[in-house]
Amino acid sequence: MFAAGALLLLMSLELESYRWRKRILLQLGGAPPQGALPPGYSERDLIRLHAEDPALARRLAVFEQPCWLLIGKDGGVKAKWTHLPADPELYRLIDSMPMRQAEKNLRP
Repeated sequence: MFAAGALLLLMSLELESYRWRKRILLQLGGAPPQGALPPGYSERDLIRLHAEDPALARRLAVFEQPCWLLIGKDGGVKAKWTHLPADPELYRLIDSMPMRQAEKNLRP
Protein backbone atom coordinates (compact mmCIF):
# COMPACT_ATOMS: atom_id res chain seq x y z
CA MET A 1 0.00 0.00 0.00
CA PHE A 2 1.36 3.42 -0.95
CA ALA A 3 1.20 6.44 1.33
CA ALA A 4 -0.74 9.44 -0.02
CA GLY A 5 2.50 11.33 -0.67
CA ALA A 6 3.90 8.45 -2.70
CA LEU A 7 0.70 8.24 -4.78
CA LEU A 8 0.84 11.98 -5.41
CA LEU A 9 4.46 11.67 -6.52
CA LEU A 10 3.63 8.74 -8.82
CA MET A 11 0.70 10.58 -10.39
CA SER A 12 2.79 13.75 -10.77
CA LEU A 13 5.53 11.77 -12.49
CA GLU A 14 2.98 10.12 -14.76
CA LEU A 15 1.47 13.49 -15.71
CA GLU A 16 4.95 14.94 -16.24
CA SER A 17 5.80 12.14 -18.68
CA TYR A 18 3.10 13.47 -21.03
CA ARG A 19 4.20 17.13 -20.96
CA TRP A 20 4.62 18.61 -24.45
CA ARG A 21 3.37 15.34 -25.99
CA LYS A 22 -0.25 14.85 -24.90
CA ARG A 23 -3.28 16.71 -23.61
CA ILE A 24 -4.95 14.94 -20.69
CA LEU A 25 -8.57 14.68 -19.65
CA LEU A 26 -8.02 13.75 -16.01
CA GLN A 27 -10.93 12.37 -14.02
CA LEU A 28 -10.61 12.68 -10.25
CA GLY A 29 -12.97 10.40 -8.34
CA GLY A 30 -16.02 8.59 -9.59
CA ALA A 31 -16.13 5.41 -11.62
CA PRO A 32 -13.25 4.94 -14.07
CA PRO A 33 -14.12 5.62 -17.71
CA GLN A 34 -15.25 2.71 -19.86
CA GLY A 35 -14.95 2.03 -23.55
CA ALA A 36 -12.69 3.14 -26.34
CA LEU A 37 -11.65 6.73 -26.85
CA PRO A 38 -13.57 8.67 -29.52
CA PRO A 39 -11.64 9.21 -32.79
CA GLY A 40 -11.26 12.95 -32.14
CA TYR A 41 -9.03 12.25 -29.14
CA SER A 42 -6.08 10.91 -31.14
CA GLU A 43 -6.36 13.76 -33.66
CA ARG A 44 -5.94 16.20 -30.75
CA ASP A 45 -3.22 14.20 -28.92
CA LEU A 46 -5.72 13.73 -26.08
CA ILE A 47 -5.67 10.88 -23.56
CA ARG A 48 -7.95 10.09 -20.63
CA LEU A 49 -6.63 9.25 -17.15
CA HIS A 50 -8.44 8.44 -13.89
CA ALA A 51 -7.16 9.02 -10.34
CA GLU A 52 -8.52 8.38 -6.86
CA ASP A 53 -6.03 10.52 -4.94
CA PRO A 54 -7.26 13.08 -2.38
CA ALA A 55 -3.79 14.68 -2.16
CA LEU A 56 -3.69 15.20 -5.93
CA ALA A 57 -7.22 16.62 -5.86
CA ARG A 58 -6.20 19.14 -3.17
CA ARG A 59 -3.07 20.08 -5.10
CA LEU A 60 -5.21 20.75 -8.18
CA ALA A 61 -7.78 22.69 -6.11
CA VAL A 62 -10.52 20.12 -6.73
CA PHE A 63 -12.97 20.13 -3.84
CA GLU A 64 -15.92 18.40 -5.49
CA GLN A 65 -15.63 14.95 -6.97
CA PRO A 66 -16.01 13.52 -9.46
CA CYS A 67 -14.27 16.24 -11.44
CA TRP A 68 -12.73 16.35 -14.90
CA LEU A 69 -9.71 18.53 -15.72
CA LEU A 70 -8.32 19.33 -19.13
CA ILE A 71 -4.55 19.56 -18.81
CA GLY A 72 -2.71 21.13 -21.72
CA LYS A 73 0.53 19.96 -23.24
CA ASP A 74 2.31 22.63 -21.17
CA GLY A 75 1.04 20.94 -17.98
CA GLY A 76 -1.42 23.70 -17.07
CA VAL A 77 -5.07 23.13 -16.14
CA LYS A 78 -7.12 24.60 -19.00
CA ALA A 79 -10.65 23.76 -17.84
CA LYS A 80 -12.52 22.07 -15.00
CA TRP A 81 -15.92 20.37 -15.06
CA THR A 82 -18.11 18.58 -12.51
CA HIS A 83 -19.44 16.39 -15.35
CA LEU A 84 -17.79 14.60 -18.25
CA PRO A 85 -17.69 17.22 -21.00
CA ALA A 86 -19.39 16.32 -24.26
CA ASP A 87 -16.93 15.65 -27.06
CA PRO A 88 -17.98 18.69 -29.18
CA GLU A 89 -17.50 21.01 -26.16
CA LEU A 90 -14.09 19.50 -25.43
CA TYR A 91 -13.00 19.66 -29.08
CA ARG A 92 -14.09 23.30 -29.46
CA LEU A 93 -12.06 24.27 -26.40
CA ILE A 94 -8.95 22.38 -27.52
CA ASP A 95 -9.24 23.61 -31.12
CA SER A 96 -9.36 27.22 -29.89
CA MET A 97 -6.01 26.92 -28.09
CA PRO A 98 -2.97 28.58 -29.72
CA MET A 99 -0.85 25.41 -29.58
CA ARG A 100 -3.60 23.41 -31.28
CA GLN A 101 -3.95 26.10 -33.95
CA ALA A 102 -0.23 25.84 -34.65
CA GLU A 103 -0.45 22.03 -34.82
CA LYS A 104 -3.29 22.20 -37.34
CA ASN A 105 -1.20 24.51 -39.53
CA LEU A 106 1.81 22.16 -39.41
CA ARG A 107 0.02 18.88 -40.09
CA PRO A 108 -0.60 17.85 -43.73
